[in-house]
Amino acid sequence: MTQFHYRAVKDGRKVDGAIEAGSVNEAGRKLAKAGIHPYQISSEPDKGTNLFKQGFPSFTRIKYGQFFYDLSILLQAGFNIDAALTALTFSVRNARLMDALKQIVAELRMGHRLSTAFANAPNLPESIIPLLESGENSGRLEKVISAIATDLLEQEARRAALWGALAYPLFLLAAMVMAIFMVTFYLVPSLSPIFDNAEEKKPFLLVFLSAINNAVRSNFDLIFIASALIIAVLVMAVRRPTFRARWSGMIGRLPYFGAIRRQQALARYLQAAGLLTANGVPFSQALSLAVRACPVAYFHPLLQDVRNRVVKGEGFLQAVKSVRLLDDSTLALLAVGEQANRLPDMLERSARLLDRDVKTKLDRLVSVISPVVTIGMGILVGGLIVSVMSAILSINDVALQ
Repeated sequence: MTQFHYRAVKDGRKVDGAIEAGSVNEAGRKLAKAGIHPYQISSEPDKGTNLFKQGFPSFTRIKYGQFFYDLSILLQAGFNIDAALTALTFSVRNARLMDALKQIVAELRMGHRLSTAFANAPNLPESIIPLLESGENSGRLEKVISAIATDLLEQEARRAALWGALAYPLFLLAAMVMAIFMVTFYLVPSLSPIFDNAEEKKPFLLVFLSAINNAVRSNFDLIFIASALIIAVLVMAVRRPTFRARWSGMIGRLPYFGAIRRQQALARYLQAAGLLTANGVPFSQALSLAVRACPVAYFHPLLQDVRNRVVKGEGFLQAVKSVRLLDDSTLALLAVGEQANRLPDMLERSARLLDRDVKTKLDRLVSVISPVVTIGMGILVGGLIVSVMSAILSINDVALQ
């Protein structure tokens, strides 16, 4: 018997482990009987946790919104999922997504489930997998994919609007950094010798920038090594769930940005719970899978506590109230849904209202952030120019001595 290592999907979650079998096919059959759907089986252990073997994470985001929208259109037109994905491989322009699609189609033709085939897609949000699995189990895959497309397109539109508003301030910031670099490492070394043998006191900014120049030049090797180590440690840290949970908790506590992040995360949770329940997934299992749809890891223990309370027989509304994450208006909607036995509808409606509130806050933020950052950069650049000009003009006083 050989020990095979696998990566798979079980109950909408990515899992990995090892199993003993006589062959790869036998290992696949054993896993299938256990309700585990593998998308990778190998006799060699996975070494992906090694930083240098695995490589640095990709910061290039694949826009899945348009892909799922096109997929939903093809399904509504009567294509089966295999034919629809095959057709999309000829229209997708992103090379990474095209390669992933070809692999997905190949796995579907080998008999794998759609959710299992998508589990290895690059940068696909984890919350998509349980939603796809619920669509397969309920026979409502077309509706689920349409809902996924709508949600992803809205997220991408908000992200694009935010980056569009930040483009000009970021350009100013880059220009500011370049100006400081030029002044510190080229202009200041030319001006400093003039003041060395003079009684005139050096301007404060000239002293400060000279100190930075000397410190960087004398410790450049140490600074370079320390920077490389810090980057490597951060890359390894972001792979750890505990670090991501703490980081998301810190972001969630910020005054204005934290509120936006919290509402976005809870909207994803409520939407996933409503969609899964509407597709026939048992409510306790739907809540468990919805926890994974919440992008803020800091909330996961609290939301898991909600699920545990429901399993013990407590009402969903009371369980949610106990963790104090939702506002009164959302709780009122959930109360109506629970009393009228229409909780899935109210969960999705609550998610839409939270998304609308998030959009309003982001629009306000976008309308304010650009002029505020522009004014701030102007003040910094102006202060730098005035200080440098003061130092240059003071050279005349030194020359008269």
